Amino acid sequence: MKQTLSAEDRKALVKYRIERAYDTLKEADYNAKGGLYNIAMNRLYYACYYAASAALISIGVSTQTHSAVRTMLALHFVKDGKLAKKHLTTLTLLFHNRQSSDYDDFICNDKQTFDENRILAQECVDAIGSLLVMK
Repeated sequence: MKQTLSAEDRKALVKYRIERAYDTLKEADYNAKGGLYNIAMNRLYYACYYAASAALISIGVSTQTHSAVRTMLALHFVKDGKLAKKHLTTLTLLFHNRQSSDYDDFICNDKQTFDENRILAQECVDAIGSLLVMK
């Protein structure tokens, strides 16, 4: 059974998730510096995922799957122009990169791939973070 969060608890959870998003970007950088690009790609995805889930929690939307996070973000933030479509595209791209890095054989990300995706992840987290500050 799902428990409804109080406004205060929801606000605390949103704050926690957005902080976790920024901390996870740092984890990605740390792993990339060590040459662990597959793990770093995983962390880029989760940074954006935590930010997206924070946005959804801020409006009282609960999800159970990664796919639902993307769907609900599109419905509640992209559709009405609160969030640029490119950030949803980034979340989807990073999801697929994470899946491939984590589960496919012989996938080896490199510095260039990480660097390109790192920029996109930062933009995505920052855009969502800015939305939450305005609330």
